[in-house]
Amino acid sequence: MSHLKSCHCCGLIQRAPDGVAAVCARCETALESWMGRLSGNRLSAAFAIAALILYIPAVTMPFLRIEQLGRVRVSSLLVGMRTLFAEGHTFVGLIVLVFSIITPLVKLSALLVLSQERWQLPHRHRARTYRMVEQLGRWGMLDVLLVAVMVAFIKLGGVVEFGAGPGLATFALFVIVSLIASVTFDPYCLWDDGLSLATEAGQTNVSEGPRSTAEGQPQSISGGEEIPDAKLSEKRTNRTARWFWLIPLVAVGIVGWIGWSTYAERGRLITVSFSDGHGIQQGDELRYHGILAGNVENVRLTDDLSGIVLDVRLTPESDGLGRKGARFWIVRPQADLTGIAGLETVVGSKYLTVLPTSPDGPLADEFVGLDDPPLPDLEQTGGVEIVLQSAQGNGLRPGLGVFYRNIRIGGVIETGLADDGTAVETRVYIQPQYRHLICERTEFWNAGG
Repeated sequence: MSHLKSCHCCGLIQRAPDGVAAVCARCETALESWMGRLSGNRLSAAFAIAALILYIPAVTMPFLRIEQLGRVRVSSLLVGMRTLFAEGHTFVGLIVLVFSIITPLVKLSALLVLSQERWQLPHRHRARTYRMVEQLGRWGMLDVLLVAVMVAFIKLGGVVEFGAGPGLATFALFVIVSLIASVTFDPYCLWDDGLSLATEAGQTNVSEGPRSTAEGQPQSISGGEEIPDAKLSEKRTNRTARWFWLIPLVAVGIVGWIGWSTYAERGRLITVSFSDGHGIQQGDELRYHGILAGNVENVRLTDDLSGIVLDVRLTPESDGLGRKGARFWIVRPQADLTGIAGLETVVGSKYLTVLPTSPDGPLADEFVGLDDPPLPDLEQTGGVEIVLQSAQGNGLRPGLGVFYRNIRIGGVIETGLADDGTAVETRVYIQPQYRHLICERTEFWNAGG
């Protein structure tokens, strides 16, 4: 039994036998689906499934890292879309929702429906669905424009900078795989079950019928003109390609690898409680020696409403900062007799910093932050701690320096009343290289009045 088949490339109508691989008599293009008749659109279906697997992490994983005035925000595509709606950018949010979230899902789902073989849609619905896929494929290029608009929108000179997150790479891979799914889809497979015209094996002539020119335009065949026979090919058409289904497995492996890498790079989460937040916000940094050591992921009130709790995500390299005994505080503008500190936070955002403890100490997850910066002299271990008594406090408070010949040799740790309330006690720390200055005859006085 042979059928009349039209060449996909040049449009020539020719007779091709069933069950035998054949190529066009004119341009030698394979007359069957390019992946084989029984394979159909399984390759396209495999790529569509792989794209759907990549879609979930593409829209949920961190997409962009935005830094503005020292404040860092990391958001996914879904979070960014919700932020656009929340900030009143409804039109832009709708564009992102329709063309970057809904359209890819509809397109890939339609490809899967058209690619499956057991429960085919009626011919009329197949045509409509395929036309819809073609139109959605054209609008899918808007993703490139959206990325360009987002870059231009957030790239405001040196004030705002951004970096790519794993979600951006996953989204790019998702777009590529979905494009391959569209390219490998063969629409001729949609009509294999009903549009082939069977002829008798011995019939060689037809009275009328369409034929195509070399340019692919159909022309009529005069009565009695013989239809050419397709050339036979040694390539078999009744093969199946089970390796197609390795593609979704590869996509699962890629998603698993990206997810594990992202999880491994997140670092440890610690909590730091303060009596006052001093304007600290989500996205503010934890710095140590002037470099990034973590970020504030969440700011919330304590259960008894007496203070705040910060959830801080340490970088993997800074995990050792979160050891028992470490002291955290919020850097903000402060002025005292010894000078002014924290001026960089007047224009920029507040940030956390830390004074670590011994590197051999145990790791900890919960810390109580300091209301004021700790005494910098305490960083030099091996000094001497003394207690001074005076009748009045006269402005003494933690952090004030102790000077000898205008050289700082120590500082005040804390002040408070004596147990009997008859005097003010001031704990003072003297740096180790100046401890020889302390003796029974050493006198202290308040130089600030």
